[in-house]
Amino acid sequence: MYFQLKPPSISKIRAKFIIEKLGNYPRNIDNINLFFTGRTGAGKTTLSNRLLGSDYFLSTGHQDCTKEINLIEFPIGLKCFDTPGVCSDELLENYNRVALGINQIEDCPIVEDLTLARYRENCSAPQEENFSISEFVNLEFQPDLIYYLIAPEKLFTRGDRQYLRDLLKFHQNVIYVFNMFVNKQTGMSYFAKEANIKDTATQILK
Repeated sequence: MYFQLKPPSISKIRAKFIIEKLGNYPRNIDNINLFFTGRTGAGKTTLSNRLLGSDYFLSTGHQDCTKEINLIEFPIGLKCFDTPGVCSDELLENYNRVALGINQIEDCPIVEDLTLARYRENCSAPQEENFSISEFVNLEFQPDLIYYLIAPEKLFTRGDRQYLRDLLKFHQNVIYVFNMFVNKQTGMSYFAKEANIKDTATQILK
């Protein structure tokens, strides 16, 4: 007799590795909420991968689900939130804004709910929960620190300035992070040069 076994999906394999990885972290700090934000393709998901030590999350420049917020709960008490990107798709940006508790773009499709994919120790798969906006707000995931990821090869645009202006109305605990990119085909690396930093600083202060 033959049995046809259904192979596990890539997402299930990835989730298994993430959860196993969480079991190896120490437990010695208080709860801290760390949020990653920035333009689509700036490296938010890549940063999540680096914290885990491997490429467990797909980094395609877009979230697998536009409504999805990835939450990694480290045993040490650190919670890392990987949010959808901004300044590309306005609906996608509104999911980001909801996650960070800032006003949505009014003349765009308004977000009424979102999905939280929670990765934690001792769970065989991420727990995906759908919340209304009011329910998500009541979870009290207030950012203790926000990493604003900036791609060195991209200009800081008017859309970036508007988003950042709205973000700073609600949060001042923002750290600007210039990412480094490597073209896997050519091996070329892109770093933030002094001119990039000065230009971005000028745009931020406008």
